[in-house]
Order: sequence, then structure tokens, then C-alpha cells
Amino acid sequence: MWFTIDMNDGRSLKEIGLQFGLAPREVQKIIHKAMRELKHRSVYNQLIAALANTNLKDMQGLLDKLEQSQLGKQVSSWLGKGKNLPITADQLRAALGNDQVQQLAMYFDFAMDKMLAVTAENLPDIVDKLSPNGKLQPLVVGYWPIALM
Repeated sequence: MWFTIDMNDGRSLKEIGLQFGLAPREVQKIIHKAMRELKHRSVYNQLIAALANTNLKDMQGLLDKLEQSQLGKQVSSWLGKGKNLPITADQLRAALGNDQVQQLAMYFDFAMDKMLAVTAENLPDIVDKLSPNGKLQPLVVGYWPIALM
């Protein structure tokens, strides 16, 4: 379902819901999911562009590096069905090493700790979204598999 909602037009969730035949709670869920998706999309686009400037080259390179660093269980959970296991900023730092972390942080224009925290928070969901069939899909800047319903 595709539709546009201007949240600045003063209408309530109830009024918006009536327009689309949805309960206010359903509208609220869609808006929250869209906000989460937009956040992931932004991090995703920045991350794949940043990876291209490292010797990791792309998302698959990052996942390979994590698997080589004893984080294969986490990577497998993101690619597979079921719950995504978390990864910590410290685990990312240990897996990537300071040179990679510095390169990524410079691209993001973040302090290293912030870049690691943002990446650790979003990476499991990003990889999960990019692997609907258990295999990482080709990555294209600007592409994002979004489904609101």
C-alpha cells in the first residue's frame, strides 16, 4: 500500500485513518515503522558508500570480516530466519581493527565511538532486510526494500 501523509497539515491520526480506512492505531504503527525504515535506509546508504572506500569494499566484505572474527553466529542470525543476535560496538572494533574503523568514521564524519555505536545498532536489521531469502541481495545506493504493511 502506497500513500502520502503530510503530518504538518494538522489532521489527527483518526482523521488520517478515516481517509485510508484504517484505525488510528494502525496509522500510528505504519508511521513508526516508516520512521524506523527511513533511519535504516539512511544508515544503509551511508554504510555501503563508506565500505566502498575501505578494503572491505562492500557489505559482503564486512560480513566476511565479521565471520572471520568469530562473529559468524551473529551474521548467520541476521541472514537467517528468526531473531537477530545483537553485535556490540566493541565487537565491531575488535573485528574491523582501528584502520577500518577510522576510515569508516571519517566517511560518516563521526567520532569512532559514535560510528561504531550507530553501526552496531543498525547492522543486524539492515542485513536482515537485505537477505529475505537467507542470502545477501545485491546492494545499490538508494535502494531499500521497504514494506509498511
